[in-house]
Amino acid sequence: MTKKAWVADLLREALNGLEEAEGASSVATSSNEAPSSNEENSPSCSRPCTSRAAQAAQNAVQGEVARAFAPYQSGTRKRRLVLPAANPKWRVQLQSFTHNFFCLRGRKDCSVPSAFEKVNLSTAGLGFKKIHFPDRACDAQEFQNQLTKSFPKLQEGGGFELLRTSGMTRSKTLEIIPCPESGYTPLYLTTEAGVGSSILYVRPLQANLSMERISTPTSSGGPTIQCLYCKQFMRQASIPTHVDVCSRHNSDSRTGRHGNNRRREHIEAERTQDGIGRHQEREGRQQEREGRQQEREGRQQEREGRQQEREGRQQEREDRQLEREDGQQKETEDGNTTPGEMGNIQRIHYRNSTDNEHRDLRQRQSGSCTSEEWKTEPDITKAVDIYRHQLLKAAESEEDLTIKLNMGHSPEDRERAILQFYKAPNINWARNLTVVLQGDAALGDGVKRFFFSQTISKLQFGFELNIEGPGKTLFFLGEEDHQVPSTSKILLDSGLYVVAGRMIGHSILHGGPGLSSLSPSVFSSLIGQDEEHVCLQDCPDMDLREIIQELDGDDDLSQSQTSKMNDLCLSWDLPFVNTENRRWLAEKVLVHAVLGRRREQLRQLRRGLKDSGLMPLLKERPDALNIIFPQASKIFVTPEMILDRIVWPSDSDTESDDGLDISTKCSVTAYLREYIESGKMFINFILYYCHV
Repeated sequence: MTKKAWVADLLREALNGLEEAEGASSVATSSNEAPSSNEENSPSCSRPCTSRAAQAAQNAVQGEVARAFAPYQSGTRKRRLVLPAANPKWRVQLQSFTHNFFCLRGRKDCSVPSAFEKVNLSTAGLGFKKIHFPDRACDAQEFQNQLTKSFPKLQEGGGFELLRTSGMTRSKTLEIIPCPESGYTPLYLTTEAGVGSSILYVRPLQANLSMERISTPTSSGGPTIQCLYCKQFMRQASIPTHVDVCSRHNSDSRTGRHGNNRRREHIEAERTQDGIGRHQEREGRQQEREGRQQEREGRQQEREGRQQEREGRQQEREDRQLEREDGQQKETEDGNTTPGEMGNIQRIHYRNSTDNEHRDLRQRQSGSCTSEEWKTEPDITKAVDIYRHQLLKAAESEEDLTIKLNMGHSPEDRERAILQFYKAPNINWARNLTVVLQGDAALGDGVKRFFFSQTISKLQFGFELNIEGPGKTLFFLGEEDHQVPSTSKILLDSGLYVVAGRMIGHSILHGGPGLSSLSPSVFSSLIGQDEEHVCLQDCPDMDLREIIQELDGDDDLSQSQTSKMNDLCLSWDLPFVNTENRRWLAEKVLVHAVLGRRREQLRQLRRGLKDSGLMPLLKERPDALNIIFPQASKIFVTPEMILDRIVWPSDSDTESDDGLDISTKCSVTAYLREYIESGKMFINFILYYCHV
């Protein structure tokens, strides 16, 4: 008998003994209480009640024994179930694979992207992602499907290849991981390739991937937030758009502008205090500029002295020429030469002198002066002549320029023809010029001089064309020797200052007059320099002059004056006026009024001079500006100016009060024109006609 069976039998015997003891006690109890029970109950019910009580007591004892003597480990240890191996639900759990991948865009990318490129790749659905593979032992196709699921644009690349960093950990160079015949798999990457925990870079194989931004699904709008301005409740996503159009926010912004103005005034005051030092520095630089200006003035005085010496030598030559002419006159009187013969002798002498001048011109054009001679010539007048002769010689083989002016037309029509002539682009203005005056029999160089004199005169004193309205159209405004270009928008938009530059350069190249009365303050702007030397007379606007004088003065400014000046400063992006910056502000207002508002006009004028071919001369020899733009106070009267103001006889004047016929008038006017053009003193010719 085993130990367990013996214990079970022992327990059963104990249980039976307990039952017998309880049964005996119950019988004794029932016998002691029999009389009372017989009195109360009938004899028929005593036996069933006794059996039920005994059964209940037995059940209680058995339950207590079962509880006390329960089998060991019956509640904690579970029986192991042996299930068939063919059941798929109980297969061994698979091992997964998780790794960091980074998808590149280009099929030739071979370096780690920068931080900025990583952000762009991330917004395009590429870049860094951590990918989970459920089965570590999956094949190459499942590996590729999981990659394309994480990077959908990778399907457009025509395949892929994996790369990793080469060399040290911080290396930016990528190297290709060799691909086996079966393709990339997690087992290959972890075992044979040995990638470890390094990032794997995925690169398209055949085509670059698109960088279009991938739209992310919109959220529900976020929590409800109250607007600070209108106190309305709305979703968080709608708040930025609502604030931009909120009426109360806009009204607060408008009221905030006043605060901004006060803050700006406070900042301006601080800037003014901080700018005292800078103002002193500017004054120091201004003193340096004044010193350099004095040096330039000294050199200018030296040049003027040399010019006076040359003029003195020229006057001596003219005096000797007059002495020779007086000697010829005496010889003629001694030889009883008639006035007609004297006129022929003088005309022959004039032709000889003219031939000598043309011979000198041909010698200069034939190459007697080198191309660099005009740069080193001390006399600026000769330097300008050498330069223009070189340009004229270089253009001798080209076709002549021809302009036709109908003298029977109105002055407006002739001016329109001149402007149309100079508006032609891509013209070599050094070519020989032919001027045809239709309706006038004049020929030769005098016609050319007349054309240039008329053109420069119109440019200086105004055209009769009504471009801006009634009256003359002025290209330049201001006082004499202080004129500056006009601020007319019509002239600027029409490109007429380019035409003006071509007119000036063309006239200088062919020996015509320059444009006088131009302010020297614009000379530096014409040759591209930043020097600014402006005086009050250069400002043609009298209202601006008054403001500048008030700023530069010592009297206190009234409230109306300050308000007017602040309005002007605000429109020109200048700081407001105060007691510390009055002088500096006056200088800035003057410079802007003279040069700042005319920068585009000066740029067009410089372009016109460049088209004519004079810009190399001006950049190399800035003193040539005094020849091209002479001062009106120093200019001499030319023969063309005199001829332009003479009222000549017309064909309708057949006979006048003095009784001279038209042929005599023509002879007189011809000799008078020749006298004025040549500048020779035909004294005997005048005396002869005085005796007639």
